[in-house]
Amino acid sequence: MKRKLLLIVLFSINVVFPCFSQNTIKSTAITIYNQGIGIVNEVRNYDIPKGQSVLNVTDIPSLIEPSSVHIKFNGEVNEQNYQYDLVSMTSLLYKYIDQTITLTNKEKSYAGKLLSINNNNIILQTDNGLEVFPDLTSYQINVPKLPEGLLTRPTLVWKINSNQAGKQNINLSYSTSGITWTAEYVAVLNDKENGISFNSWVSIDNTSGGRFENAILKLIAGDVHLIQNANDGHMFAKQNFDNTVEQALSTFTEEPFYDYHIYELNTKTTIANNENKQISLFSADNIKVTKEYWYSDNPSKYTNGKVMSVLKFKNTKENNLGIPLPKGKVRIFKERGGMSEFIGEDEIGHTPKDEEIVLKVGNAFDLVASTKVINSKKISDKIYENEYSISLKNHKDEDVVIKVLRNISGDWEILSSNTPYEKSDAHNFLFNVKVKKSEEVVINYKVRINWGD
Repeated sequence: MKRKLLLIVLFSINVVFPCFSQNTIKSTAITIYNQGIGIVNEVRNYDIPKGQSVLNVTDIPSLIEPSSVHIKFNGEVNEQNYQYDLVSMTSLLYKYIDQTITLTNKEKSYAGKLLSINNNNIILQTDNGLEVFPDLTSYQINVPKLPEGLLTRPTLVWKINSNQAGKQNINLSYSTSGITWTAEYVAVLNDKENGISFNSWVSIDNTSGGRFENAILKLIAGDVHLIQNANDGHMFAKQNFDNTVEQALSTFTEEPFYDYHIYELNTKTTIANNENKQISLFSADNIKVTKEYWYSDNPSKYTNGKVMSVLKFKNTKENNLGIPLPKGKVRIFKERGGMSEFIGEDEIGHTPKDEEIVLKVGNAFDLVASTKVINSKKISDKIYENEYSISLKNHKDEDVVIKVLRNISGDWEILSSNTPYEKSDAHNFLFNVKVKKSEEVVINYKVRINWGD
């Protein structure tokens, strides 16, 4: 009797490879990196005969890097094959080219030799001649069995030589692509705008094709050097994510690791395939912040001709932080009437403890700035003198201080200025300008630039 396709694709892979492959995964640990790779360490228990046999290892990610696999047991591996020709309607029917299959709909059955398959249409050689089926959606396709070489799931096939018979533990490690993590932060500014509460979530995206059950989870924060290959891993269609959140009972411990930092979850967790999972990293309150206004043409602090609102705070223990902060997006809110309203977002890089954090919140609606070149003079082939006028207008109901940051290339000196300035470094200086409410301040200065040799 012929079996239907639905039954065939549910066959165990052990039908294809007669071998000793029943196993129990006793423990799993996964270390995830920002760059989209995971290192998996497992202990599996197999019942293995003594001597030579074939061992199928299933329940692995489809994006595993086969050359990274390392195993340890009482014996040796003579050969490893990674097989990922998985069952699909197309792959199954390709195996039946020039063989007999049956198509059935509500009205009739068609049996014949399969000559061609292309997308959703096939051609059969039947007793009545050629039959073309341009649309298979209304047909049940019946084939005798699962062809050899087609798998229901990705499989590592090992030819092994075991020194003992019976159950034994195998230590298995490998790397996989398709799994990454990011840190995401929430900062809530208080009513007085002098303090924030600050918390972080770890967001894990898993499209590796693998499920990591009850696993020890470790995260590496830092930029690990990787060699990029054009075809790393095996590409599978990305599916929709399931979103899950694990709340406050889960906490991470952090410690230095080589030139990076490692975060380990104090409880085990399960990371399903095609899942986006959030886990709390930390939460801190009463962090002192200062609010500043910037008007800058410095490339690293450019404000695009606007006055930018900025929050700054120290990542120190005295400021209720003092921990290494992985790079990630910061969403910024402000309290208003017992509720939190979104006011902007920024991104921080990997930030060690005791460093300052600067968050660009957004453009100040009621502060207006503009810059004009009043005069430009060529003194010689390499020396120029430029005269600038900067207008700062304050339409707020309070006085403000605006930091005007200016960037200059070459050797330069300020010849004249109606406003005090500070030289920051070889290419930058700034004005700290107090602008009273409903008033305008104009900065006029002249600079000489020597381009030298």
